[in-house]
Amino acid sequence: MLILQEIQFPAIGDLHIDMYMRGDFKKSRLDSAGKLLFASQGDSISFDTYFNSFSYEKWRKYTVLEVVSLELRLRGTFEVALVQWVLGDEPERFVLRGEKVYADAFTKKVFAFEPLYERGVLAFELKALSEDAVFCGGAYITNKIDLPPVNIAVCICTFRREAFVKRAIAELESLQDGGLKDHWRCYVADNGRTLDAGAFSSERVRVLPNMNGGGSAGFARAMLAALDDREKYGLTHCLLMDDDVVFTRYAVERAGAFLRLLKDECRGATLGGAMLLLGKPDVQWEAGARMDMNELTPLKSGYRLSSLTDVLKNELEESVNYLAWYFCCFPLNDELRKNLPLPLFFQYDDVEFSLRNRAWRITLNGVCVWHESFDKKRSITKDCYYGIRNRLITLALHPEAFRGGAFSKTRLKIFLFIKTAFRLLTYRYKDAELVVRAGEDFLRGIDWLASVEPEALNREIADVTEPLLDIKTPLAGFEPRKSPQKPPSENKFRRLLRFCLFNGVFFPAWREIILSEEDARSRNFFFVRRAVFFNPWTRKGYVAEKSLRRMFKALARLLRLFGAIDKSFTPAVKQYRERFPTVVSEGFWRRFLRLS
Repeated sequence: MLILQEIQFPAIGDLHIDMYMRGDFKKSRLDSAGKLLFASQGDSISFDTYFNSFSYEKWRKYTVLEVVSLELRLRGTFEVALVQWVLGDEPERFVLRGEKVYADAFTKKVFAFEPLYERGVLAFELKALSEDAVFCGGAYITNKIDLPPVNIAVCICTFRREAFVKRAIAELESLQDGGLKDHWRCYVADNGRTLDAGAFSSERVRVLPNMNGGGSAGFARAMLAALDDREKYGLTHCLLMDDDVVFTRYAVERAGAFLRLLKDECRGATLGGAMLLLGKPDVQWEAGARMDMNELTPLKSGYRLSSLTDVLKNELEESVNYLAWYFCCFPLNDELRKNLPLPLFFQYDDVEFSLRNRAWRITLNGVCVWHESFDKKRSITKDCYYGIRNRLITLALHPEAFRGGAFSKTRLKIFLFIKTAFRLLTYRYKDAELVVRAGEDFLRGIDWLASVEPEALNREIADVTEPLLDIKTPLAGFEPRKSPQKPPSENKFRRLLRFCLFNGVFFPAWREIILSEEDARSRNFFFVRRAVFFNPWTRKGYVAEKSLRRMFKALARLLRLFGAIDKSFTPAVKQYRERFPTVVSEGFWRRFLRLS
């Protein structure tokens, strides 16, 4: 017998029970610690949920799985129904089998599924027929398959987040016999050099003090350590995980079982986890993403995974070309020695890596992590410099991956003009300088990228940004607020007036506003003299004042950049493509990280 997926119970205090089971819990009593559900006579509980339904369609498509059974541990009298849910115009429920079970002591019962379709999900339902009915867990299982085990190298890159790392290691150490209990090792690249290696290290955990070179340097360090240990421990896969996510052992176990059963033609697949929001645990931020010239689009964003309909919609596959490194699992083999991350340091390192590795990209219900909203992590330095520069480098290397055709001088100029003008019209002149600096550094080519000292560059870029102020302190006449003002709506007349007056840029201004960066639109700056940008998550803000001098200075620098693009764009792109293999090689990273 091989366990495919263990039935999950909600953690103690978890209010989103509908992600695990549905039913009338007013009479039933749930013991999450003991994994027991005490059901009253007549209670019905269904397990057609995000964590406890079985993604039959994807298992059939990508793996060698043929037979699926359900093992339940029960006491008392239950009516058990095996069901299949298929998404049409509405969710459709098909009862595959029903059986009455009586057990005077805790007993294991096995039920075989006979699905009607290769689409949709499998699930089960319980109805208590006695007052002493107790459900104490179970699993989706299959016949024992003669396939080698999956041995996962969990690679974590961290920068001063000891609490998250400690929790992650605890989850890994709780892996069960039926999953990956003896089939994992963990490599923690400590970019902040603050972890107590003695306290965190163990037989299966290695702490690797590392330079602060961003995510690409941290994950490259952990991957190299895993490659060094690959033959010794029989490591087969690499699982990259950010240090600020929360996950459970079930996600790793489910991923391990799925990867073990992959068909031969799918062995190179990358399995990506979904991201759910810590503040709203049943809301999905993304299940895979799509990158193109203008934006990075999270797929299936906003799905409420306590909803059966959204659970079924989440199973539908979309055109994913990017799986983020908060949970990204792929084969660990010798090919990786010449296919390591590009040293982009912050942002787009995982995008470029995902675009480069074009095998199957798969997501699976229940394989997920929780992460804070990105509004809390917003960084002007990253968004305006690294986000722009690294997107351009990624475009230069992978133009075929984006809608709209080739990456060209004209498209680059339009892109940079839009990004710069947007910031100039909202008085964020230093941000505009960072956008132009990103374009200038892109033209320096890949040899410059490979030689730059990341910590020094990051300090230099950070010095350009606006200083953040405590918003609770009155800001030069502004009244402190608990939240930003909500910008007014705009009618057609006002839009036409703004257009005719060039948004009031060349006219005297008198208005003062407080707003969040999410509301930084040119329409909100019509005749505005001064603005305070306020982040309600961090309680910090900064002042932005209208300045034609600073605007024309930034535009002049942008025009000089356009001249440099005409001269240097083609040789720069050629250099990126020709020299690229040397900068993602094992030899480069060992020299860069001073390991050899």
